[in-house]
Amino acid sequence: GTFVVDHPEELTAINAIAAENGIVQPVMLRVTPGIDCHTYEAVNTGKVDSKFGSAIVTGDAARITKQALDAPNVKLCGFHCHIGSQLFDSAVYIATVDVMVDFLKDMQDTYGYSAEKLDIGGGYGVRYVATDPVIDIAASIREVAAQMKEKVAEAGIEMPHVYMEPGRS
Repeated sequence: GTFVVDHPEELTAINAIAAENGIVQPVMLRVTPGIDCHTYEAVNTGKVDSKFGSAIVTGDAARITKQALDAPNVKLCGFHCHIGSQLFDSAVYIATVDVMVDFLKDMQDTYGYSAEKLDIGGGYGVRYVATDPVIDIAASIREVAAQMKEKVAEAGIEMPHVYMEPGRS
């Protein structure tokens, strides 16, 4: 399988254990895009100060990318980002796409690395009360996909395999 790595210490440990076992371990790096999804604080995981992942804006995400690319017993497959859950529209996903594609382009320009996979995280919400919005998930996914195609074409990079997480929905 593939490990999702949050921090440099994890990456160091995975590389060492993979070396002991004579394997190259596939990993994805979890990065925080700095998106505030305006949801419940406990499930808002995309902000810069999130405990999950390495922040793009601080340069931590670029540093761990370089570390992964230099690790002989790790194969970097791509990136995963936490943005939170209980999302009721596509706006947070679209903002995430914009940030993440810019990051992919930067990693390609800086390190010559083209990501195979991109998990934009998230989680469509469940209506717990009547005042929670109703979401057309299929329409939202079409909107996010259109933004992804446009942004990737604009950046001039290869389209990664894109994943979204269903969340509580």
